[in-house]
Amino acid sequence: SHVVARFLAKARSGRALGRMATALFGHRVDGGFRCGPTHIVATPEGRKRLAADLTAVMQLVDLANLYNTPIDPNTWEVVRQEAGRLPPETAPEACRHFLSLLRHPARLGELLRSLHEVGLLERFIPAFAHARGLLQFNQYHKYTVDEHCFRAVDQAADLLADPGPLGIVYRGIADKHVLHVALLIHDLGKGQPEDHCDAGRAIAEDAARRLGLDAEEADALKFLVHKHLMMNHLAFRRDTSDEQLIVRFAVEVGSPELLRMLYVMTAADLGAVGPDTWTSWKAEVVTDLYQRAMQHLAGESPGADLQEHLEKRRQAVLAWLGPHRQHAWFVRQVKELPTSYLCGTDLQQIAADLRLLHRLEPGEVNARARYLPETQTVQFTVATSEDVAPGIFHKLTGALSSQGLQILSAQINTLAQRLVLDRFWVYDADYAGPPPAERLERVSRALVESLRGAGPPTFRRTWRM
Repeated sequence: SHVVARFLAKARSGRALGRMATALFGHRVDGGFRCGPTHIVATPEGRKRLAADLTAVMQLVDLANLYNTPIDPNTWEVVRQEAGRLPPETAPEACRHFLSLLRHPARLGELLRSLHEVGLLERFIPAFAHARGLLQFNQYHKYTVDEHCFRAVDQAADLLADPGPLGIVYRGIADKHVLHVALLIHDLGKGQPEDHCDAGRAIAEDAARRLGLDAEEADALKFLVHKHLMMNHLAFRRDTSDEQLIVRFAVEVGSPELLRMLYVMTAADLGAVGPDTWTSWKAEVVTDLYQRAMQHLAGESPGADLQEHLEKRRQAVLAWLGPHRQHAWFVRQVKELPTSYLCGTDLQQIAADLRLLHRLEPGEVNARARYLPETQTVQFTVATSEDVAPGIFHKLTGALSSQGLQILSAQINTLAQRLVLDRFWVYDADYAGPPPAERLERVSRALVESLRGAGPPTFRRTWRM
């Protein structure tokens, strides 16, 4: 793929015009480079420096990022051919150019990949030698370790133009180089005997020393790499309606600036796992956790602000209910919605769930399935009441497991009037794409029958003597 990319870069039309424009309108930079409107080109003097000096290479890369202009393919070909013969020393000036590169998101991901391709990135982060092409054997990550780290940097850099909360927070981060280094190295501890977060902390400590970060920046880098999964686990595995959980999280983070970086890092890490893994629902849950923790760190009144936030969401749910918004049953249900469900579910989905519950007959069980193409999972929603059967949750999970489904996550909600709304996200290993309608109907029937006293579920035989 590298060979093809180089061939295409040299074969594209317009290169002669680009060289002419650079010669006529470009300006000379000390060190033997000319920055033009379409490319950055090395002069004969610059080519000699590129072939003999790592600092010259890093100056070239830094210029390309600062001017947001691609490097001429012939110029980079000199780097590619000579990179393996450069002196082994890494001068402090080369490290300063590398840090300068990491301060600006313009072409950051592209340039880091280029340095990795020619084997120069590991001069600054030696752990990249181990991570090159390293496979991740789990059902979540779709990319190798090194590519995942580059994509995490890309996800953060793309936030520069994002109008939402993440973009606002990212643009306000002062020490972007610390965040970018953390994203670049956060998973490099994988493939080691110890936990990758613990191994990552040691890698972060070494990177901080090599790059000359001050003590405060080094501490922030070590924290971000060591704790890069903390916000993810809290948001999706714990009950974030527990205010004490939020307080402990805020205390552990310790500062608003560190929380901002951890928030962006969590979103970028999740978005880099695979195509379409960062969904609007995940964004809403993580953002809600960030905002509530920031209320504690910023010295505001979390209790009043939280109640105001919850009331706004209740009013928004009522708006989605349309003609039912003033119906006494709906008003009571919205008023008594569990905090975790109210904050962690899409508003339109809450309104649809309430309409479903309102149509239930006494003792009825309703099970529905929906395929989610962005995650290649199936979402099952079960609506009933607590009076139907004892042990609703374990019966439903038993029914799903008996059908050969792998439960990835669950949302269990008990609403007013003893109504139950349980939602499961499952992976169906029998199908590479959307399961057929008959399969979804069969599983939905199994869920309903599990609560109607049909006895324990029958598990299919998967292995014979």
